[in-house]
Amino acid sequence: PNDDVLVKDTYFWEVIGKLKPGIALAQAQAELTLINQRLKLEVRTFGEFTHDPRVTLAPLNEKFTGELRKPLLMLLAAVAFVLLIACANVANLLLARAVARGKEVALRAALGASRARLVRLWLTESLLLAMAGGALGLLISSWLVDALVAVSPLQIVSIHSISLHWRVLLFCGGVTLLTGLLFGLIPAWQASKPDLVRALKESGNRTAVGLTPRLRQLFTVGEVALALVLLLGAGLMVRSFSAVLQLHPGFNTERLLTFELAPTILKYKTAEQRAAFYQSATERLRAVPGVVSVGHARHLPLVPNNGLNGWPLKREGTDATEEATLGLSQVASADYFRTLEIPVLAGRAFNEQDRQGAPRVLMLNQTLARKLFQQENPVGKRVVLNRNEPQLYEVVGVVGDVKMLSLEGEATPEFYLSAQQQPASFITVALKTTGDPAALSQAVRQAVAELDSEQPLYNLKTMEAYAADAVASRRFPMVMLVAFGLVALLLSAAGLFAVMSQLVTQRTHEIGIRMALGAGAQDVLRLIVGQGMKLVVLGVAVGLIGAFALTRLIASQLYHVKASDPLTFLTASLLVLAVALLACWIPARRATKVDPMIALRCE
Repeated sequence: PNDDVLVKDTYFWEVIGKLKPGIALAQAQAELTLINQRLKLEVRTFGEFTHDPRVTLAPLNEKFTGELRKPLLMLLAAVAFVLLIACANVANLLLARAVARGKEVALRAALGASRARLVRLWLTESLLLAMAGGALGLLISSWLVDALVAVSPLQIVSIHSISLHWRVLLFCGGVTLLTGLLFGLIPAWQASKPDLVRALKESGNRTAVGLTPRLRQLFTVGEVALALVLLLGAGLMVRSFSAVLQLHPGFNTERLLTFELAPTILKYKTAEQRAAFYQSATERLRAVPGVVSVGHARHLPLVPNNGLNGWPLKREGTDATEEATLGLSQVASADYFRTLEIPVLAGRAFNEQDRQGAPRVLMLNQTLARKLFQQENPVGKRVVLNRNEPQLYEVVGVVGDVKMLSLEGEATPEFYLSAQQQPASFITVALKTTGDPAALSQAVRQAVAELDSEQPLYNLKTMEAYAADAVASRRFPMVMLVAFGLVALLLSAAGLFAVMSQLVTQRTHEIGIRMALGAGAQDVLRLIVGQGMKLVVLGVAVGLIGAFALTRLIASQLYHVKASDPLTFLTASLLVLAVALLACWIPARRATKVDPMIALRCE
């Protein structure tokens, strides 16, 4: 039989094994490599063909998760950053509240409240706030689980079974209590040691002395720095994702509907029967209204499959000791290249004459043509292909390279056999349509059912959907990181706004005096905004320094974008400064509306 599925010499195998206790993966790989080298000296594979056999070990979970381990760890770090920003925000607000309640705390202490009771009071309030926030967060997360599943790539195993498990709830509850305790402890400790004499003599609106202002400034700087780091990471991922989307797969994904056919071997026992079935199905599908052309191949590009077979080829007449060139094997119909709009660069595509009994022909992609023939025109020349046994094939055409497995990977050497000469045991059909391909799903199912009512269709899906799935492993961390970055920016802006608003309230008397002595609204505006923006600029500087170090950890996740991309750094910094300026300007604008007479009378 001519099917790669049925040939006696399978070119590659996937094997699952278990390492002995105490044996590292690197050690096992080294031993297998040594065995391979010994076998290479003893065995010449494919008769006169030579090839270097390789065995590569990889953990089984990588087969299911692909390259998602690093992005998921990156997202875990982003979650920690957002949590730190939120905690710093709450601590900052509690410190500001402690200043506003300085006189109250002094009265409690004067009436006999011990320091332990004052600390307990503040910690109780902090924990209640943390628990309320945690409960609200769990409620929102229960609504967002479906959205998370929708944007998650298929490589994450059992993604559709994600739910708020009791272990997750327990972990979140523990984190909530721990952060509420830790970040409420500093404000509680500060508020529990008031200066009784000063606090009772002065107005409750005066700014408290001690470490409180410095701590609040430190928290503000930290929030801005962490938000900037997250935004920079998100910006780099967006630039990288945009670069991937600009890549051309080598064919046109628009208006293509695809599905798989696998005729049962009990009904279609011979290659001739399968070829006749495929031909009849193609004719019926062409007659469906809205279908422009129909082509099929064993595997379509960007469509997940069980693996492409690789086979060695040689130019006719080459030396027997010369190592063969490995090419991925495809089986394609005559209209396959026209349907997918894959350009024929030289020679011709397959036609109806390339059937069983006719001289064997094949087509090369551009990469394989260069490897075999360098700068020569391969059309009309013959190559030796060794599948079951060495056979001569005439090269009738050269087509453009297509990205079979990934948009980001380099084009691989590939050759195409005629579907009439080498009928596959299963095929993937592509239909070019005049309009929305998904709208023809029912008509396509009916056309196949009219030919064989027992023949099911598999994986009926548009090619654009497959193209979207091909970049899902990049889209998922990008979307999540952008979401975390925006949340971090809003949290830091809200914290800055609250701190500046509290500052304006505490300095109402001072602002009234300044305005009574002749300060204008612009002077007050510059004063308040300037103080806030000094902290923001310092936070941006700290964030840039941290980002230069941390973004290098995600360099392996970037595509055609440097981890220190200046445009991304500049854009993220300007965005943070703009949002922070707005957060400072609103309370500063309110400060300019202070009536000096009312402010002085309140004193």
